[in-house]
Amino acid sequence: MIARALKKKLGAAGRRMRKAAPESVKSCGVRRKADPEAIAGSKDGANMSQVANHIEIVPHSEKFSHDEACRVARAALVRQQGNTVIIDLRYVREVTTAAFARLVLLRRTLRAAGRDLRLANLHDRAASLYQVNRLMSVLPCN
Repeated sequence: MIARALKKKLGAAGRRMRKAAPESVKSCGVRRKADPEAIAGSKDGANMSQVANHIEIVPHSEKFSHDEACRVARAALVRQQGNTVIIDLRYVREVTTAAFARLVLLRRTLRAAGRDLRLANLHDRAASLYQVNRLMSVLPCN
């Protein structure tokens, strides 16, 4: 929200600043390659581990926003090892609709590459939003 207001206020100068921003600051562009350690490390508030045939990503923030979902998507796409990406939302109480939309797009991309995405430990308002939006068929949850 603050970024939008700043972008409107700055206009063209804001666009030039955004072009010069480092990859970790930019929003959802997954076309550029990024350093997996910078994305999945504890700096972003998420841990990432690989167990057997899947990759588990655990965001540590209470609110899972679109920006956080973009970071998770970049981390999942950079790592090619596991067949299944599991996003463990045990610490997350709220998820935005935009974040769920980004995860649906991530799942589509992973499925095209022969991989899959699953959510785990949905609870509180996040689980309610998941049910209200009827995401069971497009975004499976364990």
